[in-house]
Amino acid sequence: MSHMSAIGFDVPLDEFQAIVERGASQSARLDTPIGSYLQWSVGAGVELWLQANAVDKIVGCNPHFSGTGQMPVAMIETASMPGRPLDGHCFGWAAPRDSDNPYSGLHSFAAHLPDFAYVDERILIPPVVSLQVAAFASSLEFFPTEAAYIESQWGQYYYAEPGVTTWQHVENEGMPQPDVFLTGIVTASECRKNPITGQEFHTLALQTSAGSLDVVADMATVTRRPAVGTVVAGNFWLSAAVISDLPAPKPIATFQRARAHS
Repeated sequence: MSHMSAIGFDVPLDEFQAIVERGASQSARLDTPIGSYLQWSVGAGVELWLQANAVDKIVGCNPHFSGTGQMPVAMIETASMPGRPLDGHCFGWAAPRDSDNPYSGLHSFAAHLPDFAYVDERILIPPVVSLQVAAFASSLEFFPTEAAYIESQWGQYYYAEPGVTTWQHVENEGMPQPDVFLTGIVTASECRKNPITGQEFHTLALQTSAGSLDVVADMATVTRRPAVGTVVAGNFWLSAAVISDLPAPKPIATFQRARAHS
């Protein structure tokens, strides 16, 4: 069970490496001063975001799932991973009631950005950005009604309230991380097949208090397809794609462009 298995890439490492090499030649390219992203849209909503360094060597790969969810977030800051400048996440507050006050949001929000270095800085300029959030499930439980969830052990642990979905991030030194426990109501449920591997996986559209998001889970995590109207509770890793307009990226200097493609 992994982020990759949640979108049908439950394969040995050597086989996955061969898949990545194949995808590099079929990807849309986004160049940045420190490297490039290669976006491979496999089909069925499945995406792989490959990372290439300044000499075009593949140095990383992250999954994403393209769905229909939409969540408004007031961004506060971004952070890259130590030693991995092409990897990073954003932090803000979801569904702000006042666009001039980020902290008027319903709850804190953090998610990995598959094109981090391409949108970094620019994502902080608008007061509020719209995100399509993919939630990769590591554990899931379904409840027939909201009352059943509230009365469950998880509901009691998180002090669940009627009409309010739960959203609780893992924190590191006080900073929310892309890992989260959340609840939502299923508005759509479908079983899809990864076009590359032929493996099936579940997709769910969830409605939360702050907006909608798209859940993906492998067949071991979700053994049966939940009905619309079911309450979902579980642990997830979040990947977010910006779907609102951002200021144009700064032009890459000629010597930087030449170095990136040398």
